[in-house]
Amino acid sequence: MILTILGNLACMLIDSHPFIHEYSVVIEKLNFAFEVLYLSELTIKLVAFGFKDYVNQHSMNIYDSLIVVASLVDICLVLIMNSNGVEDTALEAQSRLENSFFITVLRAFRIMRIFKLARYWRSFYILIETLWITILNISTFARLLTLVLFIYTMIGLELFAH
Repeated sequence: MILTILGNLACMLIDSHPFIHEYSVVIEKLNFAFEVLYLSELTIKLVAFGFKDYVNQHSMNIYDSLIVVASLVDICLVLIMNSNGVEDTALEAQSRLENSFFITVLRAFRIMRIFKLARYWRSFYILIETLWITILNISTFARLLTLVLFIYTMIGLELFAH
């Protein structure tokens, strides 16, 4: 599973401008193959555990299923775009929707699949945990800094407004 996630991530990060048709067809087929693998994993787990046990077993299962559903929606939108009779690949169809916020969010969900590696890779889990603690500490400092800036702004307005 780890190699599948890393392979999918590498496939999604391959990009070229302008689009090279041969590469985009291969990348499109690889992305579809990875999505079939993830969908089959989800289906096997749902059949094996049942819906209730699948949801209650581990919170990462819910996260994984949300990513699979978001990926399926992304693929369906690209297929709908391609059904207009225009012969192009999914990456070229994606380039027509570059300004679409919804498509960008769906692609970001697919990249966030790398966080699933934290379950298997202990040092990666420690790294994510350390980053989370750092973000919490930075947010406390940012609130304090904002309060200090607000106070000095009010003092400056009182002293130099006239």
